[in-house]
Amino acid sequence: MSLRTVWKPEAFQGTLKGQRYFEGWYYRVTSADSKRAFVFIPGVSLAPDPSDSHSFIQYIDGQTGRSGYVRYPLEEFRPEPGRLDVRVGASRFRLDRVELDLQDGDFSVRGTLGLSGIHGWPVRFLAPGCMGPFRFVPGLECLHGIVSFDHDLSGSLSVNGRDLDFDSGRGYIEKDWGHSMPRAWIWLQTNNFGKRRACLTVSIANVPWLGSSFTGMVAALWFDNRLHPFTTWNRSRLSRLETGERLRVRIENRGEALELEAETPPGAELASPESGAMSGRIRETLDAEVRVRLLGRDGSCLFEGTGTRAGLETVGDTGSLAPRR
Repeated sequence: MSLRTVWKPEAFQGTLKGQRYFEGWYYRVTSADSKRAFVFIPGVSLAPDPSDSHSFIQYIDGQTGRSGYVRYPLEEFRPEPGRLDVRVGASRFRLDRVELDLQDGDFSVRGTLGLSGIHGWPVRFLAPGCMGPFRFVPGLECLHGIVSFDHDLSGSLSVNGRDLDFDSGRGYIEKDWGHSMPRAWIWLQTNNFGKRRACLTVSIANVPWLGSSFTGMVAALWFDNRLHPFTTWNRSRLSRLETGERLRVRIENRGEALELEAETPPGAELASPESGAMSGRIRETLDAEVRVRLLGRDGSCLFEGTGTRAGLETVGDTGSLAPRR
């Protein structure tokens, strides 16, 4: 852990001199009419075998379901210290701008998008981001950061020679770093609630701990410029989890309850890290639909809506994450 970057979770957290380490940023972009959605994931993999270490950009085209993994030499990963400014190959990813120059066989993306109005998870002295005080716990296999719940997009992308307009579109940024992803997790995210500015993000995962494990959560509903967090460290509890063709979740804390229900359509393939090597395989859809309710202590409905173009992953034995009766 570097104290230089603890309170800057958006910045590169690692070093390029080690092994068994990964770090990746998840940029989600959606057009104003919600018809086109893409994910771009720049990252670095420091594998157990140094000859397999490399940098990469993964992508998903939400309309076609196409996904890909473009591999680059390790030396083409060039992060600026202390801030979110990462170059991979000819592409560059920052907090205010994304420059893409990506070629994968017959699939190409080129263009520049501006990002403005960033709304990130608050960083405080004893809770530097969404991990809260768990950020200071050594030895966790994976750490998580939410860089922006919601922001505005401007500009366009040329996808296979066709110009796509992203003016007034919406974006989302998060990241993960460590050595491996959990053995089981559920992840869901959408900030497409029609004209209402809102974002739902939910991560429920198996967390190894002192020779055993527990179910950890980082979830939040952001709307009206206010964050409603539901996390393990703020003593929220998972009271309902049903998986299968439909996902049903209820998370409670002392003042509010978050309920969601989503279908689980098939998704596109992504690579995931195992001891730093990008050798795992998971599936993610960008076309889920999720119904969301936020309830107050007295049962009153504080928020209700349907999020579209939702990203959704269900990986491993998700039934093991359910609360024990």
